[in-house]
Amino acid sequence: MQKRGSTQASFLKATWAHEIDENNSFEITGYANDFGASPSIKQMDFRYQQFAIQFQRNSKLPNAHEIAWGLDTRVELLDMSNSDPYVSTKGYVSTFTGGLFFQDQWSFSPKWSIDLGARIDYDSYGGFEPSARAAISYAPDDHSMYYAAVSRAFQMPPGGFRFLRIPLLNGLSHVSADQGMRPQTLIAYEMGYRTRLKERIDLGINAFWHEMDGITPLQPQLKFPDLLRMDIDNRAQSSVYGVEFDLKYAVSKQLDLVSNYTYQQEDWSSSTPRHLMDSMKVPKHKAMVGARYAPTDDWDLSAHLYFVDASEGPNPAYPFAARGIPPYLRLDLRAEHEFTKDASIAVGVRNLLDPNHPEGATLFLNDAEVPRTIYAELRIAIK
Repeated sequence: MQKRGSTQASFLKATWAHEIDENNSFEITGYANDFGASPSIKQMDFRYQQFAIQFQRNSKLPNAHEIAWGLDTRVELLDMSNSDPYVSTKGYVSTFTGGLFFQDQWSFSPKWSIDLGARIDYDSYGGFEPSARAAISYAPDDHSMYYAAVSRAFQMPPGGFRFLRIPLLNGLSHVSADQGMRPQTLIAYEMGYRTRLKERIDLGINAFWHEMDGITPLQPQLKFPDLLRMDIDNRAQSSVYGVEFDLKYAVSKQLDLVSNYTYQQEDWSSSTPRHLMDSMKVPKHKAMVGARYAPTDDWDLSAHLYFVDASEGPNPAYPFAARGIPPYLRLDLRAEHEFTKDASIAVGVRNLLDPNHPEGATLFLNDAEVPRTIYAELRIAIK
């Protein structure tokens, strides 16, 4: 059992890649994740464990086909038995998920290529769910490309989320979820253009439209025997659309200037207000300008300044009203020295201008503020 106010996490990952011949290879990856949290709120004591293994086979076939297929499986274990009172109708929840996928990248002419992918997943609570993507690209020359894509994706409700029951106001109210919740689904459309101008300028333009269904906001209800029941279920849809620009200018072999800008708009469709969703609304404007400088072959210096527009999110102290999130500037600095091709050391700072800028919140629990971070990083590649 953990001490109150503590958080513990560990992660282990191992990958084995093998090249059968010049046209065939496979990769096996396994990982384990162990996370435990016991904040000052007694009913939030839990431990989450995740174990997974993934297999992928890659093959190059005649007629310019590149095939990838494989499978992945994952087991998740959630222990909430130490919570007092329980935040769930079950103290232990276990979930199994497995998926099969197939992808074909086909260059059917010197200038045209198509990318088709599909997968089917199984969740022990949610059943089977498909996802897929189709993309086509046209490269009129060596420096330009037009592309378009459409895809379907989903997010299955976590197993523990289906049995949620959080007591509030000394038991007079509860937050509860429907065990039979459907997955949230996404249909995404995008199209864009990338080009290189005068061997120094890389320019990209991308337009996107995302249609989301089955979103699960919280909805207060008068429901016996509670004074007030806050129910979570699939009851909202949302459209997010916008355009992105990115630009890179190679001033010299040592200095690159980079920038990007995103405009996006969200249309919320539900009788439940947007702020009762456990995530922040997308900011309308985002931008970045930066510089990357390599004075020698073994030194890299970088600086990036980000702007994020005002937004709003849930209010953990009073969930019936939205919490305003002001715009902010974020400056990141980094210096890296490469000893050899396989070893390097870096130091840097994130959020130099603002030591505690907000980036959202969660209902009933906490404000999400990102602190200033000063770090050192050592990388060694072992072959």
